[in-house]
Amino acid sequence: GTAGSTYQEALDLGLHLGAICSTDNWSNMPGCYGQGLMGVWSEQLNRESLWEAFAARRVYGVSGDRIKLEFTVNDFPMGSIGKVSGKRTIAVKVVGSDALDRIEILRNGQVLSSHCHQGTWSPPRPGRRGRFKWRIEAGWGPPSNVLDLGDRIWQGKLSVAGAKMLGWEPCWITPSQQRPSLSAEHATFTMCSSASTVHAPHQNATVFEFESASDAPCRLELNGLVHESTVLECAGASRIMRFTDECVQMLESHFDLKPHSHERADPYHAMAYRAKLHRIVPEAGYNAEFVYEDDDRLSGETHYRVRVEQRNGQRAWSSPIWIVGRDR
Repeated sequence: GTAGSTYQEALDLGLHLGAICSTDNWSNMPGCYGQGLMGVWSEQLNRESLWEAFAARRVYGVSGDRIKLEFTVNDFPMGSIGKVSGKRTIAVKVVGSDALDRIEILRNGQVLSSHCHQGTWSPPRPGRRGRFKWRIEAGWGPPSNVLDLGDRIWQGKLSVAGAKMLGWEPCWITPSQQRPSLSAEHATFTMCSSASTVHAPHQNATVFEFESASDAPCRLELNGLVHESTVLECAGASRIMRFTDECVQMLESHFDLKPHSHERADPYHAMAYRAKLHRIVPEAGYNAEFVYEDDDRLSGETHYRVRVEQRNGQRAWSSPIWIVGRDR
């Protein structure tokens, strides 16, 4: 790519273009995680309302995680072209899928203000009730160029004592996934992962949001393995569930590799199926809301936009809001 083909170049030329990140779908998975998605603020979920929102540029882009991004300038929503006299009040609200890192406000392509979310929140205190998000990721296994075992089905049940399951978000790159079933303290789910490759792991993940006490016991049952801890413990560090016994039997069956007959355990680490229980994030970590005031004198049409980055590298980019100062 070259500078002349970028979105920023189009804005610098004065074009009024909304920002989306959806691809022309190079995979066999519509909405494939990690290849970009479009977010839209629509009054209703129907064809007429959606097209009205598209035309009004009330759209934004995300890299993979379904980050919710709201952004106004003097109450003009993203995508607007408005006239303002005096200072501009820029309001930003973000609901992430993981811990937020930073949120930047840009004016004509230059960073005007940066909100660092790290350090603004702390892990939950014992006994306090709140909202949390927990990402469960599963896949890996033997690379397909070594041993192609086809698709793997993951059957899971997540239970949090005294909790209320609130919702879920897909992070899927493989077809044949199923919607989780949520009921009070439990979330039952089925995921499918394809054989991994050396350069392109095919693990899938689902993010669950729930409300519970921070010291509530939690239990994950996944393909015969069980992990038990508390919400507070899982908020302190991520965990790995490794299907080592299965891998030992698999390597003996396919390659006649006798159990633990080699000096190092590297084959079991590299070839085993596994699940990653990402660190649980409290609501204070994935929610941010703030207001910034810009009272610099405007010279010509000025556009503002917002970009977001989470701690896990996932990002979001708003459409601009174009402002013409009345006091020119």
